[in-house]
Amino acid sequence: MLYGFCRAQHHERDSLREELEQLQATIRQREKERDSALQELFLRFSEDGKLSKEKSQFQAKLAEYEKYAALTQLALGAAHEINNPLLGILSHLELELKNVPPEGCHEIEQCIEAARRISGTLRSLMNYAAEPVDPEQAQPASSGRGDAGFSAASTHAVQTHP
Repeated sequence: MLYGFCRAQHHERDSLREELEQLQATIRQREKERDSALQELFLRFSEDGKLSKEKSQFQAKLAEYEKYAALTQLALGAAHEINNPLLGILSHLELELKNVPPEGCHEIEQCIEAARRISGTLRSLMNYAAEPVDPEQAQPASSGRGDAGFSAASTHAVQTHP
């Protein structure tokens, strides 16, 4: 009887051991699935973060381009509004030059020369502002093209328009 009892105990222990091994295998499988799901979740959050960062950068670039376009329109409008009366003044000075004796011509000629320089500078500004801009190659207005391009255009206008 004791032998039968021991044998039953041994059989039950083997059965429990088998069940324990199956449960441990199931646990390992579930841990692998959990780790895989966590890794996938991390990758998706990482991608979402990258997309969000790219979106912010794109929006910042777009805002910079819009500011540049508005500034260009403002510069063109201001140059046009200054140039129109300036050309009227220049015409009157040229008419006055015809009616003044030769000894009084020097001051009027200086005024005409200055008006032409201003008009040439404004024309250069309008040409510069009207140039098409490739958004991929555009520099922000504060970092490159703005001041240097205008001073070069102004220098060119002063040199080419006496």
